Amino acid sequence: MAPTDADLGRIGDQVLSFGSHDTQDHERQPLTQSVREDRRNVTYDAASSRDEADPPSSVASSVASSIRRRGTLSAASTLQSSRRSNYKISSLDFERVVNLHSIEALKKRFRLARVPSVRGLSKRPSLVVRLKRQRRRLLGYSGRTATRWVLTVVAGLTTGLAAISLVLITGSIVELRNRVMGGLLQNPHLSREVIFQRFLWTNVLLALASSLLCVAWVPAGAGSGIPEVKAYLNGVRSMQKLASLPLFFVKILGTILSVSSGLSVGQEGPLIHIGAIMGASCTKIGGTLDYLIVHWNAMRRKREKGHRRGTDGQRHHGEQERESPRQLSRMEQFLNWSMEELSHFATDAERRDLVSIGASVGFAASFGAPISGLLFILDDVSCYFKRSLLLRILVANAVGVFCLAIKRGDLTNYSVISMGNYDYVDAKGVFDNRLVEVPLYVLVGIGGGIIGGVFPVAYMWLRQHITSKFPPPGQGRAEWQLLEVAVVSVISSLALFYLPTVSWACKPIPDASRHDIQGFGGNVTAAMDAFRRKEELKRFFCGPGEVNEMASIVFGSRIVAIRDILTDPGQYKNRTLVSVGFLFYVLTLITFGTAIPAGLFTPFVLIGAALGGACGNVFQQYVDEQISPSTFALLGVAASLAGVQRSTVSAAVILVEGTGQIKGVCSLIIVVVVARYVAARIHSLGIFETVIEYKEYPYLWQEDLKRYYSAVEVKDIMNTNIETLGPKERVGDLVRLLDTSKHHGFPIIESDTGRFLGLVKRAQIAALLECGLFSKQQKIQGEKDLVAAAYGIRIDAYNKGDSAPLMHWAYHINDDRYDHILAIPEEENERESYRMASFNSRSLSIRNSTDDEEREEITNHPAQVLLTKGQRAVNNSIRMSLMRNQTGGSSSSWSSALSEVPQDFCTVTRNDAGNIVVSWYNAEFDQYWVDLASVANRGTYTVPEFCPVSKAYRLFTALGLRHIVVLGGHSGGKVVGILTRASFLDAHVEEEFLEHL
Repeated sequence: MAPTDADLGRIGDQVLSFGSHDTQDHERQPLTQSVREDRRNVTYDAASSRDEADPPSSVASSVASSIRRRGTLSAASTLQSSRRSNYKISSLDFERVVNLHSIEALKKRFRLARVPSVRGLSKRPSLVVRLKRQRRRLLGYSGRTATRWVLTVVAGLTTGLAAISLVLITGSIVELRNRVMGGLLQNPHLSREVIFQRFLWTNVLLALASSLLCVAWVPAGAGSGIPEVKAYLNGVRSMQKLASLPLFFVKILGTILSVSSGLSVGQEGPLIHIGAIMGASCTKIGGTLDYLIVHWNAMRRKREKGHRRGTDGQRHHGEQERESPRQLSRMEQFLNWSMEELSHFATDAERRDLVSIGASVGFAASFGAPISGLLFILDDVSCYFKRSLLLRILVANAVGVFCLAIKRGDLTNYSVISMGNYDYVDAKGVFDNRLVEVPLYVLVGIGGGIIGGVFPVAYMWLRQHITSKFPPPGQGRAEWQLLEVAVVSVISSLALFYLPTVSWACKPIPDASRHDIQGFGGNVTAAMDAFRRKEELKRFFCGPGEVNEMASIVFGSRIVAIRDILTDPGQYKNRTLVSVGFLFYVLTLITFGTAIPAGLFTPFVLIGAALGGACGNVFQQYVDEQISPSTFALLGVAASLAGVQRSTVSAAVILVEGTGQIKGVCSLIIVVVVARYVAARIHSLGIFETVIEYKEYPYLWQEDLKRYYSAVEVKDIMNTNIETLGPKERVGDLVRLLDTSKHHGFPIIESDTGRFLGLVKRAQIAALLECGLFSKQQKIQGEKDLVAAAYGIRIDAYNKGDSAPLMHWAYHINDDRYDHILAIPEEENERESYRMASFNSRSLSIRNSTDDEEREEITNHPAQVLLTKGQRAVNNSIRMSLMRNQTGGSSSSWSSALSEVPQDFCTVTRNDAGNIVVSWYNAEFDQYWVDLASVANRGTYTVPEFCPVSKAYRLFTALGLRHIVVLGGHSGGKVVGILTRASFLDAHVEEEFLEHL
């Protein structure tokens, strides 16, 4: 079957785990292949952490050697992973499921599109044309396409508002600190040591407050967030919940506190992460509306019932109250339609697109460059990009930067970082590139490449030696992380406070009357603006009539300092610029990686501007007086960014958009290409890729395909420890399978021929059991034979006259259906309180039985966990959400339908490994049959067992797959193994290649 745009998603896959797991003793033995099973039985798609299964020594050594060759990790980092937190890294699922139910729903929609032929028309419109006419709802778009555009605008708007809040609050705190610091310096009764103590304590408290939010509340809020977003778009669930309200607040508040603490960090990286959070949150709107609708109607019914009891005093005792069906209001109809329409966007594939859009808006708002934001996602972050996203991202970026422009009241000023004002200096020939300056551009590129190439190496070495001293999680590791932040804050405060006290940092205050107005092309206004900026410089222990130019950089706003250096580096001494550049380089190195929200863009823009400006001053003084230092300050920024993050296109376009000058594009291209090449010679990966390697995310590099991959066959790397299922299986067998198996996908084969029919996911099996979609007879004639239908629950929520059917929740499975369910606590006495936090908002019911004998019988079940009465009451109100479509919205019909719902089918939870399991099920349905073939993905991709790994690797990464089923045997159609992300990791493939040499 030809792939569609929805099929071409980035994959979601499993944990980096090379250890073979025990084969469970089921009635249905898994298919195996007796060729190095013990070594090749890679656990595929297990939602367990890497700490739970240590790799074999041979694989571990291969991992270390392979990584060392790439210049990233050493053997120490492999040992360091065992000290990492007990966070379960699982995988995402971007592949679209096409099963019998989705096909039937599509056919129903086309049947509704049929219209009778009209007399007089010689040609009847095609079925597709009629369907499009029927579905047009908004500006020529169908409902779902229009909804995508609405979510796109919402993602851009919310990210733009988040950028405004960051700029406003951070600027206010920094301005307040500067005023307080100025007051302390003007106080003659305070010594330098007393001023430093207050400066130090302020910085340390702000830094510790930022770190405490991450360490004690949401650890995922630490760092820039760009490596996590990049891994997420590659298919790795790098964060437990990307669309998390606590993560959003921690990222916002932590960034404000860390930037305000004086540390060498920026807010651009966290803003990209915040944009990704806002994009992912847009896919949760449907679930939020569902929750609000259910509880709003529950409150309304309770209020109406109390009102009727107070007014109807004529009713006889025991008379049943019957209410006529109530017509839904337009608002209720709109909310119901919105919930149903938005439910289709709660998938990993749709979330991937919105995460890309949100991250792009965050980048665009940081630099005021909408086009650069698009190129940044395309060039540096996203692993899969479809053409339909181009316009959506560009519109969202425009919305985000427009929010900043409105806030500042200037449509030409819409960025967090200002790249200077070149309107008046262009007359000096700043961007008049000359051929004789090309060698100087190459020198700047080499310098930026060295700086950017050394930084990841130094970062990795520093992180390994620091974190290796940390105790394991839960044994005082949080205290060590806070101590590390405090030490870094003390070092930064000492350097920032005492370095400006050097004698050569002071210079006379310039006089506006002596200002070289001719140097600004005769523009008096521009000259006065430059003088006003110089008036903002700090005196900082300098004599009367002097100003401390270094203090004006380190104590003032970093954004203002970048703007001043880029505009006119000649106003600073070369020693000052070089000292500032290397000072912030060292401070950024020791700060990046600590437990605080921290970005790299602002520090490296400042580093590149300072060092590039110093080079420009030297070139102007000793090479050619016509050389403009501003040009080299800007080129220094490009060189530093290209060297540290290895971006080429986006780095060049950022500076072109940020400065509004196209004349410098040639010089920017030269510098960016040279810097990237030099940095790659020092270290093959950029800083964000290095962090991905350091955190050991199972990231698949699309461009990193080794030549020897073609010499290895997939049968050598596939996982042969698979578990297959028949087209129909019993409820009890499936419950036990979920409890004992670690797999995410299960191939479906015919019982007699062994022919492969499709692949069913673990979440699909759990949803079928939870919703009661099983039958007493093995031969299911239709949906009327299902247990759920016997209780009056509509299986196919298809509304007559609606061209967009909503399938049953068990068939239309959202990828975040069970994200809210936590792992079962290890302590037995914690299980009861845990159940309140892990109930499923989509579950049909909760068991209400209070019979002691029945409770005792259920307790004897090995996977049994009971619920309290209070938890049942909460879930009983949630169950009504499934009855809305069936009853048409009448509150009386909801109540009557709810009373007919079975007391419970099963309870879905997670085990200690993070896998979805059934913790309890109704024993009377143990021998009922579940039709798995009808929900299995009929479009699962397969390869023969003799296929080269290079071809399978290209297929896996290009189509964004999660599983590839391997077929072989005598007939060539027997399922012999499965390929997953772990199968394609470098160490595993390299080991197989070396063995077959």
